[in-house]
Amino acid sequence: MRNRTGRVVHTSYYVGVNDPVSLTHASFEALSLARLAGAPAGNVDANALERLVLRVGRPIPVTLALGDEVGLLCSHLDQLGASAHGVDQSAAAITLAQLRYAAGVFRRADIRDLPFDRASFDAAWTASVLCRLPRDQSLKALQEVHRVLRMGAVLAVNC
Repeated sequence: MRNRTGRVVHTSYYVGVNDPVSLTHASFEALSLARLAGAPAGNVDANALERLVLRVGRPIPVTLALGDEVGLLCSHLDQLGASAHGVDQSAAAITLAQLRYAAGVFRRADIRDLPFDRASFDAAWTASVLCRLPRDQSLKALQEVHRVLRMGAVLAVNC
């Protein structure tokens, strides 16, 4: 959706709808399609990503990027010395990530059912995902993220 100035506006709030999770995923899909069509990219907080990587304390931390702009997130994380993996449920978001960062490792998956083994990651970064899910679904997603994080791992939640 675009506002009067032509800027892409994200509208994935779940008040009064029957299936809030589907609405959230559909809105991210629409946003990714708009970005594929030339809409400007979102912002990535490079300083926060650097603090995340430094806090892990491993030479090459294996990180998981979840949600909006996984291509940009993985690109920044890899430049900081991490080994980043990006996940989004939207096919358009994965396509966009691969176009923006061809060297990235991306998978299409639901944050509530991640396709990784237990204790696979040193850190995870979620962007614009958990805050847009209903509380019970956010809890399920957090439990799943916790499952794939190693003991002592760092989780950064950006809403």
